[in-house]
Amino acid sequence: MKKAVILIAALLVISTLAFAEAPKTELKVQEFTGDASVTWGIDVDTLSTAFTNAAAAHLNIELGGAGDKSTTGENVWGEIKIKVDGDPLRILMNDSAAPTENDAGNVIVDVAKLHLGTVAYIGIKADGTQINYVNLPDTGAAVYIVDNAAHYGQVTGTTIIGNNSGALVAKNAPYGIVFGVSLPNALNLDLDIRSINQLDQSGTGLTSELAADAKNEYAFRLKSAVTAVANLTLEAGLSFYNDFTPVTNTTADMQFAAGLMAAYKLSLGDKLYFKPKAGVNIEYTNASVATGATAVTTFGYIANVSVLLGWGDRMKPGAFGFTPEAEVDPSGYYPGVGVGVQISDGAGAPGLIQADPEKPAVGFNLGIFSGSIVENLTADAAFEIKDVLATAMIMGATVNAKYAIKSGAMTLTPLLGFYVKMDSTTGLSNDEKTDAYLKLALEIAQIFPNTTLSFNYNSNDIIGGIANGAQNDMGGMVSSTLKIAF
Repeated sequence: MKKAVILIAALLVISTLAFAEAPKTELKVQEFTGDASVTWGIDVDTLSTAFTNAAAAHLNIELGGAGDKSTTGENVWGEIKIKVDGDPLRILMNDSAAPTENDAGNVIVDVAKLHLGTVAYIGIKADGTQINYVNLPDTGAAVYIVDNAAHYGQVTGTTIIGNNSGALVAKNAPYGIVFGVSLPNALNLDLDIRSINQLDQSGTGLTSELAADAKNEYAFRLKSAVTAVANLTLEAGLSFYNDFTPVTNTTADMQFAAGLMAAYKLSLGDKLYFKPKAGVNIEYTNASVATGATAVTTFGYIANVSVLLGWGDRMKPGAFGFTPEAEVDPSGYYPGVGVGVQISDGAGAPGLIQADPEKPAVGFNLGIFSGSIVENLTADAAFEIKDVLATAMIMGATVNAKYAIKSGAMTLTPLLGFYVKMDSTTGLSNDEKTDAYLKLALEIAQIFPNTTLSFNYNSNDIIGGIANGAQNDMGGMVSSTLKIAF
């Protein structure tokens, strides 16, 4: 509970500073819920049956709210802003463990800069010199991988294409300053000058005492963003690292990276819009290996292009069918139809290490997400190919849908999920290369007050069986759950 005491003390100090948005100490019950359920199921393959019981209770007490405090000034002045980052401080209690405090919230320095007039500033917080302008394509859904060796179609949480495009590139130097210029509705420009090593003022480990290959290592980053055109995203960045005291070693003597991202959101009326998007990261590294040896150079790249016809802002669909609760993209998906292509140098970055420049890897995604376009319907579908240029391909598709039907006080929600994945790289027979699964469910909420009754069917691999093994384990499980909750 030590962390809780420290954070409470910090909140008490901040609350005495009399700032309108500062956190306030308050004691309130944020959550007090409980549920209990009983499930009976039958494994179709073995005809074995059994019950299982579950119960859970949660009490979350909130001790302080979110907020921030910052200084103000004009002309040349110092700005510092502190805030509670993440969830407010809470004590979490449940029926299965001792009370704990949440670690999601921290008091942090959010902004620390010296303003030089109205457009320029010097920032003094630690940061970094890496760049990334290749995000996942704007899409409606992804194909999540099902564990072929597990029972009943269990989703692993990873996708066929994967989140390789989220890789930061360039050398990361955390310690230093940033010179910035911000021209409202025109241009933002930032130049970072940072060192790899942190200055140690304790008398040991000074920069002058570091080993020869660790001295005077600096990196520079230049980032720009055009803000002059509404609905246009145009950003670029450069990063350069150099060892100013080079020696013969296996680390990089010099590294250069660059990136660019462009997107435009064209409104088609009401909520409908059209959004093309493209981004690229490139990286070049030069490293010496031994005295007199030829320097080793590597070059890598990763890029994406996507087109989205959307009808809403990005949102989380929640867990249903073969779509898990924790998406690879934590912000969720776009209601709409999206097509995306990812291209890398063949090594399947994030490392951006060159594999075969003559044969890049090209991933393809088609995703559809209903959002709220049809009332009470939640549906998505996706098709992905890991590398369309590969001789032996990995591809998959999924369709998930549920529809809530109101009937008096009750809500009936039928669900359908179908998944198929083909992996030609395994060297198995045709049937064993393909995995297919089916999920069917019917949930009846409020069948009685505070009571939900559900019926579920989850298949095993209906083509090859579990782990492509015996042919008598494809059936899966049928189960029914009665749950009481508030």
